[in-house]
Amino acid sequence: MKSSAAVLWILIASSLILQIAVTPVKSLVQDQDLVDEELPLGLRITAELRSIIREHKEAIREAILEYRLLVENLTERKIELIRSYLMERVQTIEEFRKRVEELNSLYRSGNITKEEYVSQLKSLKDELKIMMRARDRLGRLIQELQAERREAVQTLVKELREILDDFG
Repeated sequence: MKSSAAVLWILIASSLILQIAVTPVKSLVQDQDLVDEELPLGLRITAELRSIIREHKEAIREAILEYRLLVENLTERKIELIRSYLMERVQTIEEFRKRVEELNSLYRSGNITKEEYVSQLKSLKDELKIMMRARDRLGRLIQELQAERREAVQTLVKELREILDDFG
């Protein structure tokens, strides 16, 4: 029981780390003066389609995680599933940060045009929105797991009291 509680606290701390990891990346993208009207219609449509595809992929990942959590009975296994999903998210954020820095470097060095830069930056901004939604959903899953653990502990305490009352 103690080990799963410790793991749950590690998960909560990890989700806070995820929030801290996202914040600098979010500011990198928000610092740019991105105006959709600067993009030609074709690039806007392409960016929107990419955004829809990313959202769909993320929705599938989340649905798989939620299904696995629903099917899984052991709290420790649920915690492990969330932890692995969380670590995957942290890796994704690190890769995202590198892509933003690389894009900024390419633009500053003159290797890409302003139009390409704005197009790719919009795509990254859309991807960031998807990551933020995923982070919020992950927080909700962690809260549900905490509530489940709390209920299990309360049930166990109630059963122990009944057993003690039978002896007393």
